[in-house]
Amino acid sequence: MIDFRYHLVSIISVFLALAVGIVLGAGPLKQPIGESLQSQVDSLRSDRDDLRTKLDTANGSIDKLNTYITESAPALLTDTLKGTKVTLVSTPNTPSQTIKNVQGRLEDAGATVSDGGQLTPESLKPEESDKAIAALKEIDPKLPADPREAFEKAIAQAYAGEHEGAYNPDQATKVIDELRSAKRLNGGSYARADVVVFLLGDSTEEDAQPVDDYTGLLTELGATAPTVASGTVDSGSQGAVKQLRDRKVPATTVDGVDLSAGTVITALAVADLQSTKKHQSYGFADSAKALVPNPLPEPRKG
Repeated sequence: MIDFRYHLVSIISVFLALAVGIVLGAGPLKQPIGESLQSQVDSLRSDRDDLRTKLDTANGSIDKLNTYITESAPALLTDTLKGTKVTLVSTPNTPSQTIKNVQGRLEDAGATVSDGGQLTPESLKPEESDKAIAALKEIDPKLPADPREAFEKAIAQAYAGEHEGAYNPDQATKVIDELRSAKRLNGGSYARADVVVFLLGDSTEEDAQPVDDYTGLLTELGATAPTVASGTVDSGSQGAVKQLRDRKVPATTVDGVDLSAGTVITALAVADLQSTKKHQSYGFADSAKALVPNPLPEPRKG
């Protein structure tokens, strides 16, 4: 009976509280509450309108810069990469048109571009990796015991051209062949590279490799060969490119590759890295130090 009375009193109290709330809300508190809610709604609408105005302004500025850099591309790029060998590698979620556009800009600048292939969603995964790791360790017995670290090092050293610390051409060719055989790489072949351009697509597909998983790979690659990593405008604000910048990965980074200007900036970044030997960050995002290299790369002779 005590328990029943307790629950009965509790239920009556709840209904009394609701009744009081309804009476007050419909009576003396109706106007203050209504005015308060209306004030909050008005404030939110004002904030929304301000943000929309700022976004429109920012997008307008990006559009103008994009148009200017794109129209200036021939003057900016001519012979800046003359005689330079570039290997182009991409993540599984990089649009084919983006790859084609970047290759075109590099060639406009005078570079010889080799297809390094496109990584697959399984490229760095440790699952079902025993056979592939065993084959890679026959090529390089010094690979780390951890499967992910082993894949990162093997891929990085295979693409690092003939720079000090990289695999020799025979080793690199065998590693790339093995990665293709294990379905951890689509296409691609070995080529000596002066610079490696690594394209980071959007992480939107459910089966796509998480963007931050490429940090270790790019750390390995950038420590051996001059590397430029390019991603979208958004990736420079909250994605892969920003992560690379925050973690100070030894590579030049570019955001905006989804825009025409971003492909031009990528080519300029390659030329700048070759000339200065310093890692920089270029693009439209706040995390970039500058939009384009300053001073701009000069045409190469010979």
